[in-house]
Amino acid sequence: MKKLMIFHLCFLISSSVFSLQEDEAYQKGVVAYTHYNYKEALLHFKLASSYFLEKNDIRSYLKSQMYISNIEIYKNNFPSALETINISIKNYTSSTIKNDSLWGELMNTKAVIHRKDGLTTKALQISDEILKEQLKKSTLPKYNLVRTYTVRSNILWTIGRFDEAIQLIKKTLNLSEYSISDLNRAELLNNLGSAYLLKGDFNKAHSYYNKAYELKLENKANLYDLAITTFNIGVVNEALGDYDKAIEFYQKSAAYDLRNQGEEVGFITDIYTAISGIYAKKNDLEKAEEYIDKALKKAMIVYGENHLNTANIKAWYVRCLKLKGEYAISLDFDKKALRVREKSYGVYNWFPIQNLTSIADTYVKLADYVEAEKYYKEALRRSKKMDSKFQEAECYQGLGDMHMKQKKYREAIDFYTKAFINFSNHFYKNHRYVLKSELLLAEALFKQGNHKKAFAIIQKHLALYTKGEHDFPLLIVEAIHLNNCIALTQYTNSKTIKSVEESYKNMDLMIQNIREIKKQYTTDRSLINVGRKNPDYFDKAIEICYVLFQNTQQKKYLEKAFQFSEINRNSALVKGIKDKQFKKIAGVPDSLLQQENMLKRKLSSIRTALHTQTHSFKIDSMMSLRLKYSMKLDDLLHKIERDYPRYYQLKYADHTIKVSQLQKEYLDINTTLIEYFAGEENLYIFAINNNTIHFKKFPIIKDLTKSIKELRKQILNQQNIKENSERIFTALLKNLNLKETLILVTDNILNYVPFEVLHTGKGYMLEEYAISYVGSATVLKALTERPSRITKEMKWHGFAPKYENDNSFASSYAEVKSISKMMKGEAYLGKEASVKNFITEAANSSILHLATHAEIDKKNAMMNKLIFSENGNKNILMASDIYGLSIPSEMIVLSACNTGFGKLEKGEGVMSMSRAFHYAGAKSTVMSLWKVPDKETSVIMNYFYKSLKKGYAKDRALQQAKLQYLGSVKDNALKHPFYWAGFVVSGNTESLEQGFLRWWMTILVLVPVFIFRKKLIKFFE
Repeated sequence: MKKLMIFHLCFLISSSVFSLQEDEAYQKGVVAYTHYNYKEALLHFKLASSYFLEKNDIRSYLKSQMYISNIEIYKNNFPSALETINISIKNYTSSTIKNDSLWGELMNTKAVIHRKDGLTTKALQISDEILKEQLKKSTLPKYNLVRTYTVRSNILWTIGRFDEAIQLIKKTLNLSEYSISDLNRAELLNNLGSAYLLKGDFNKAHSYYNKAYELKLENKANLYDLAITTFNIGVVNEALGDYDKAIEFYQKSAAYDLRNQGEEVGFITDIYTAISGIYAKKNDLEKAEEYIDKALKKAMIVYGENHLNTANIKAWYVRCLKLKGEYAISLDFDKKALRVREKSYGVYNWFPIQNLTSIADTYVKLADYVEAEKYYKEALRRSKKMDSKFQEAECYQGLGDMHMKQKKYREAIDFYTKAFINFSNHFYKNHRYVLKSELLLAEALFKQGNHKKAFAIIQKHLALYTKGEHDFPLLIVEAIHLNNCIALTQYTNSKTIKSVEESYKNMDLMIQNIREIKKQYTTDRSLINVGRKNPDYFDKAIEICYVLFQNTQQKKYLEKAFQFSEINRNSALVKGIKDKQFKKIAGVPDSLLQQENMLKRKLSSIRTALHTQTHSFKIDSMMSLRLKYSMKLDDLLHKIERDYPRYYQLKYADHTIKVSQLQKEYLDINTTLIEYFAGEENLYIFAINNNTIHFKKFPIIKDLTKSIKELRKQILNQQNIKENSERIFTALLKNLNLKETLILVTDNILNYVPFEVLHTGKGYMLEEYAISYVGSATVLKALTERPSRITKEMKWHGFAPKYENDNSFASSYAEVKSISKMMKGEAYLGKEASVKNFITEAANSSILHLATHAEIDKKNAMMNKLIFSENGNKNILMASDIYGLSIPSEMIVLSACNTGFGKLEKGEGVMSMSRAFHYAGAKSTVMSLWKVPDKETSVIMNYFYKSLKKGYAKDRALQQAKLQYLGSVKDNALKHPFYWAGFVVSGNTESLEQGFLRWWMTILVLVPVFIFRKKLIKFFE
């Protein structure tokens, strides 16, 4: 844009004499403009413009007006820019000046405004008018035609006339070197790249964009132009499948753009949208949403609902909506964007076709195959008309997906073959798109029964990986998964294990690539999202191991099955629990850890505020802050990984617990750990004692999910549960070698089963077993290994707010007061039970007892909340706040309702308040699965603490408390599980004495080391 001013200097003749006042205002404007201070520049140019017009100095007036128009274009204020240029044209026409160069520049600027505002038809009409007039003038300097050709080529590739644009640009580049500056040449090369990009020739686009960037850097182009070309390099890298390189250049573009007067100037919404698109492709939903939410909010403020720029952002927003399963909204966004894009770009253009294929894909997900086929065929027709092989390939692949969903495998094979051929002709042979389409073809061949051809494709992919010619971990995982499916089908048909044994050889490679995939995700939410997609892979891998174990009884197959069961469980939770420990071991200084915590707290606060904010401009401002702190946090975490290699090693090492380690270090002779893995068709059970292990597979009873939901309903309605609970016990636990202490690792719907109420045929499990829960055996290891905060004494703090017009927590007040005396702790009652006091005490407490209200957000687990007393301050503690705290407590008792309930995430379990406290550092939690009546809660809690004081382990103490409660109540109605089964213990169940015994053991070790440290150092030297 600023290059326009170079032309102005060439063809505008300054007034021979400026008045001092006029000259001063104009020169101040130029200085401010050069330093990207557009607000100040605008004031000076407007002042100068009025002076020049008053003195009828039209040339100088137009010079100022052009600056004003350009600034408005930078600010995306197209109506104002157009008004300025129209007034300028009117004043030029009514003046006595006859200057073809000046007229051409005014009109070209008007065409630029219309193109940027999405009015491409008007832009082309103006360009036609300029060219017609200029070609009549044989004496017109060629540099004027350069400007016209540059603007025109931009319009042509925008409306899909790529060949015309390419021909015109090449013609312009061949003009005399005196007619075209290096910066003009760079802009033309940039336009040439755009034409080739939208034509589908990504390699040529990549080459021209990079040449343009080099020229712009050499000639010190302005920030806006640098932002444009780096953005385009990002786009072409994304098209070529190099997502990391694309992110790198999008971030460069954002940096250039933001230096150019921040978000108020430039095209930051486009950049944020593109960055979001990359993260969506990588299934990193959290980062994708952060960028696209900001882009859309800004676009709605700047452009409005029906503008082209807003439509473009909505078209990309659809990716996030689909990841969340919000298909109705995605269809609405896509169809609105399609209408606006067709109006601006025409029907034969990359962008409207993108909408058509996206709409078709959504209909496939909704199983509306008639509509899906209609949109795919229209997209295909337009792609063929444009001769866009890339978009043809995408249409064929989409049609293949559609037929696969309908189990029409022959048709799917035909379409996938066409997609593969088109992608192969368009990209290098081992490109991501080529390999993906070939893998889809292999899956269709397998489904059709052609195992030989499918297997050949898989072996080709694995061979490429071995030779270092395949660098796409997800595609390798998918190839091995398909190989597993083929092997299991062949085993079912032949009952010979040869194919299964061959498939097993790839298990370590599968695990290795799953770990590589997870390395790409820095946030907990992104880890959870990618975890959702993994269970199917693990299901077949475990079945491979099960078949081999049953046929050979070799323990290595059992170990590998258990590893697969563990590797995808609670990945984000394990990472959170271990992360601080790893940083300490690696020597990361406290200053960096404090900075990290500060950024996380700020982000948590902003996200919480965004959840309730309704004011549009405030939301926009908060979203900017969210991105700012998110990027700062990313930079800090990358710095820590880079500067502290030991931390990097620890963070990405395999910390999955092995069966042998679990048996030796974490299970005594009286303890059984039972781990469930719920596959698509089968339920796998690992029943592990300290010296034996049982690995079983049961077909999942179709009615099991229904029975579990019914059980919860029966409990809450205080109905008879004996028959249903016994049926569930039989399915889940019968004939297992159970010890008296049970640690349960549940999966999927089993997370909602209160196992203590299951009926063994003799009575409730409560009567025979002390039961606790944990997210995975690896989580158990992490919670047990976590160093205790060294303290000489147990510190207990309890919190019991009083709520106005709510007496349901009356007994909680007395409960906390009574337990505080028993535990010799400190009780915060009524107004003193505030968030502020909780946060103050949390970092130094051994036991925290919270008798508060809890509210569970079924859609967003980070918005789960505990409600404290207001006391003039914030009274809500969000789950997102807890994740950012450090709470190294031995135990958290959450006697609030539903603290163990929450959204169920595949692989990660229930996203409850209990999980948040584990993440923050708590070794164990006592939580509630439903709202237990206040009075009964108080009784059970008092019994629980009495048992703890006697030295019982936490699970045993809770069991004893419930049994004592049942023995104490005389009303049989109050013996129903509704009144006592709601509370469960999760995590490390060691007795409190064991936890504090470690302090003395630490002292016994450290004191001699300190005394004899010199001798020890000498010895080791």
